[in-house]
Amino acid sequence: MKRLFVILAVLALAVHSRAEPTLPAGADPEKVAQELAQKLRSSSPQENSMITGKLRIRPRNGEERSVPIECTIRIRSDGWESGYQTYGGNGVPEKVLIIHRPNAPNEYLFANGTNAPKPLPRTQAARPLGGSDFWLTDLGMDFLHWPSQRIIKTQMIKSRWCNVLESINPSPAPGQYARIISWLDKESGGPLKAEAYDAAGKTIKEFEIGRVKKVEGEWQLKDMAIRNVATGSRTTLEFELSGKVAEQARDSSP
Repeated sequence: MKRLFVILAVLALAVHSRAEPTLPAGADPEKVAQELAQKLRSSSPQENSMITGKLRIRPRNGEERSVPIECTIRIRSDGWESGYQTYGGNGVPEKVLIIHRPNAPNEYLFANGTNAPKPLPRTQAARPLGGSDFWLTDLGMDFLHWPSQRIIKTQMIKSRWCNVLESINPSPAPGQYARIISWLDKESGGPLKAEAYDAAGKTIKEFEIGRVKKVEGEWQLKDMAIRNVATGSRTTLEFELSGKVAEQARDSSP
């Protein structure tokens, strides 16, 4: 599963967690949160890779549609790059490249059709990929770069202890995320669930990790989903796992 989580800029989940359910005595919640965000920003894949899948988009009204997608990672001398290429989203292929550096904000490059990707201002990166509910900033986990980070509690979800991280956007544009609450696995740091809110405190989106399968002795992420609360739309990003899939799968959905 590590290869798939790296594509999404998170660490692999361990199969079993024995982490303590509380912060160390006297720990500063803001300092712990900043260190955790820095650790995740600094996490880098060890090699280039590619995986295919599809975006299953289910609107509140209307028929579900499927958009093929190719996800890649490429190592750079100053960090790493994640790429997402869709085929036929809203009738036009799209490509986004996200450049990740440990101590600098993400850089976004975007193109549609057959055009070459060009730099996209971060203020414009809160846009859907392939007509789905995933914004480019969702795929880049942009909230980890916000200056205000705080651990608000520890909580068990999906049978795992999590640090619950509150991230505050200092200057959200209208309709964009002002605050994100994320449940980060205490052992790996990987997100299991997240909720995004606007400046008025209303929920915009809900994200969660879905099924996990064992492929050639390694747990791999099969899918993840994001729900647009305002529109009632839901998108599931499904990966095509390579290798021999074990007979049994562990469903980590709630």
